[in-house]
Amino acid sequence: MISREVARNGGRGAYSAQAAQDRANAARRRVRARKLEVDRRLHDAVAEGLVQEWSPQQIAGRLAEEHPDDEAMRVSHEESEGLVVDDRLQGLFSVIFGLPPRRPRASPKAAEVIS
Repeated sequence: MISREVARNGGRGAYSAQAAQDRANAARRRVRARKLEVDRRLHDAVAEGLVQEWSPQQIAGRLAEEHPDDEAMRVSHEESEGLVVDDRLQGLFSVIFGLPPRRPRASPKAAEVIS
């Protein structure tokens, strides 16, 4: 693992821990847009599958089957699951599935007081 880190950041002769850390921090800041956020048509197809109470695996399989030549309409089941737990859509799923709104987690101090 360490040899990969050194090789990725200049090799034995040119490795700089600070430069490697700076590159790691910059890479962490780059947030890649999720496929469902970029493609409205795909988002709507996944949301429709969720409304019909399909599992994320069923949604992924169904999209691949219905759109065999359209790579843009492919989604992994992990991406579909991400849509389910996405906080920005929590209100939508509360309405669709009748879920109560999320409550904040109790702090450890609150747990001590209760017990």
